[in-house]
Amino acid sequence: MAIPLFDNDDIRAEAILSSHVAATQRRMQAVPVVLAVQDTSVLDWTTYPATTGLGPVARASSRHQGVPAHTTLAISPDRVPLGLLQQQVWARDPAAPRQQDHKTRPVTEKESQTWLTSLEAVITARTVCPDTHFISVGDREADVYELFLVQRPAGVDLLVRAAQDRKADDPEGYLWAAMATVPITTTGEALECLS
Repeated sequence: MAIPLFDNDDIRAEAILSSHVAATQRRMQAVPVVLAVQDTSVLDWTTYPATTGLGPVARASSRHQGVPAHTTLAISPDRVPLGLLQQQVWARDPAAPRQQDHKTRPVTEKESQTWLTSLEAVITARTVCPDTHFISVGDREADVYELFLVQRPAGVDLLVRAAQDRKADDPEGYLWAAMATVPITTTGEALECLS
């Protein structure tokens, strides 16, 4: 007899994820450094028209339907996947406001909030794994000003690929110009474990 797992109101995604997170935390306790790599994937279910609870997955067209999934994967520097640390899945509202009010809306009302929620999960993991150093890793989409304002405890760092030429506390004035004047102190392959 088949049990309808996904069509069962008694089963919540959070409950399924929590056991994965607990197992990930146990594995992370044995690792001195954890890369908490976060990114968003799009699950496009356009070819399954009977599926409910979907939203547009492409900004330019509502023809493609699905859900974004923002995942934080814990990885050791030795390229060993340790498990899921956090995941957010949502359906976009097709009637949601577009870019015209993007700059005036608070971050809590934007998809950018996913980066902050992921960082909060990393900070929580640090309390469970106090001897583990965490590096939250994000691509250019993670270059969200509010992310840099989050108070992080010792042992939680950010590594974000810059997308914005932000004002810098530097005589050069802005990030790109300031970085161009910084001497190279070492070279190597950053995050080789992700290649």
